[in-house]
Amino acid sequence: MEQIVWQVKYPPTASTERARPSRIDSSSKYLVYCISNSVIVRHLEDLNKYSVFDQHKFDTTAVAISPNGNLCCSGDAKGSIMVWELNIQPHPVFRQYEDVLGGAIKDICWTGDGERLGIVGEGKTYFGRTILLDTGSSVGEISGVSLTLNACAMRPQRPFRLALGGDEGSVCWFEGPPFKFKKSMKQHNNSILQIKYNQSGDHFVSVGADKKIYLYEGKTGEVVKEITTDSPHTRSITGVSWINDTTFVTSSNDTTLKVWNFDGLLKTLKIPNAQEIDDMQVGVTVSGNVAYSLSLTGALNVWLDVLKVEEGPTKRLFGHNALVGQIAVYGDKLITGDNNGRLLIWENGNSIRPAGVHHTKQVISLSVSQNVLYSLGGEQLKLTNLETNTIEKTTDCKGLTLKLQANQSNPNICYLLMENGLILEFTNLELTREYQLGYEVSNFLLAESLFLVGDLKGKIHAVSIESGAETQTFQLQQTKITAMALQGDRFLCGDTTGKMKLIDYKENQVVHGDRWTHHTTIISSLSFTNSGKFAVSTGYDNKIMVWNLQDGQRVLERIDAHKRGVLTAIITSDNKVLSSGGDNSFKEWVLNLE
Repeated sequence: MEQIVWQVKYPPTASTERARPSRIDSSSKYLVYCISNSVIVRHLEDLNKYSVFDQHKFDTTAVAISPNGNLCCSGDAKGSIMVWELNIQPHPVFRQYEDVLGGAIKDICWTGDGERLGIVGEGKTYFGRTILLDTGSSVGEISGVSLTLNACAMRPQRPFRLALGGDEGSVCWFEGPPFKFKKSMKQHNNSILQIKYNQSGDHFVSVGADKKIYLYEGKTGEVVKEITTDSPHTRSITGVSWINDTTFVTSSNDTTLKVWNFDGLLKTLKIPNAQEIDDMQVGVTVSGNVAYSLSLTGALNVWLDVLKVEEGPTKRLFGHNALVGQIAVYGDKLITGDNNGRLLIWENGNSIRPAGVHHTKQVISLSVSQNVLYSLGGEQLKLTNLETNTIEKTTDCKGLTLKLQANQSNPNICYLLMENGLILEFTNLELTREYQLGYEVSNFLLAESLFLVGDLKGKIHAVSIESGAETQTFQLQQTKITAMALQGDRFLCGDTTGKMKLIDYKENQVVHGDRWTHHTTIISSLSFTNSGKFAVSTGYDNKIMVWNLQDGQRVLERIDAHKRGVLTAIITSDNKVLSSGGDNSFKEWVLNLE
């Protein structure tokens, strides 16, 4: 049996940006969207199952699945594209072309035979190109454009046609291959944000920031009509997707989806208690009769049987679209906090967003005592009731905060470490005491009657909670303490150079560490297994290591646990390791050790 096996867990949501549509696409099996330098592939039969394509060097900005559903093409902020296998994991690269545009790619489309690609964006060299999939060579020339192109659509059947739109507000019409400019149609009075052909190729529609929708003939590109209603979108239309050959759905920054046919509006779909900003709908795709839309927060909204649904989305799937640097556990619940200040609670694979006002800055520390979660984001400290999943209290802290620790015997009390050498005691989030340490600090633990405080020079200071006096010190190295973990009388500590030690603070001795082969850079987290026989360390060198604390030997090492570094990890009650990385993924590692 393998000693360490893993699977990805807790799907991240899409990267989003206000005033810019987010590209999302679907086939009969998969849903794809961009985050950081990756593309997330979610399984439509079970949206909690997902895989990650992470071969791009720069942030991904556009994605499109091939007509047969076997390949996916993704583009990035530097104008490069990758075409990769969708049905094989990990997803192998089929074709790769660097610097196709010379700037960020905004949209990608395929010809119906899957042999050609249309690519548009804000390139320094080109605003758009059409290329052969197998060679990357151009199939015509994109001319008649002077501003960024945001959208492109290819007619699925021969004769192939290409429609482009962007910040000029004109639909540019090309015939081919090779594709040549034929005409420009100026219907919109603001940026065009998306263009889509229906499956038959008889019609296509364009939508934009002017809140208008235009219908065109598929073979000739002639304008058929503007589709209007007495209840139009009140903000930019960010996306469009066809349900069938005569019906389509649009997404808008006004927080709604609308379903249309050629005669006008059929229905408006609303998110209950929608937030004006957070629930802006920034993209939409349809697979079968199910619509999937993205909120500005990255939340994935599922609308089953979109032609019949009358109330809100059937399901809302929350996740993180920023790096997750903090993880905590309460019973069967997992709590995560990200760099955008968002807290999520995961239970049985499903995500819950706690009610109440969330942090507005990076969540830098989490600590749980009984049913109370304390979270630290910037200069704000919040208390969340984990029974009701509600953020109940908030207090502001002046100064640069570092870490908090909840009192395990009294959940009403927590301690906050400040960079200037203060430890603040809060009772029910009211400041009740200050400890002045007199030196710059970086990390700390709460151990019975002591604070164990790490400083910037590699020392651990034992400080009495009752008197505030220092009782002893331990020397690790000469650099900043970055991670600490406690079990019983022993604690682990690690620093910026990757060195770590196991220390018995009651016996005042180093148990292990002087001869350990360590990480090559900053240690990001340390944790004990439940028996205390083993420990897990993670680092920005992409590694997870497992140590036998009885003989001091390293028993396991994964050198590629996460790309872009392992940010943090915790051990659950059943000895599973949950880690998050700079690649925006969560992984669950099963340790077969004990």
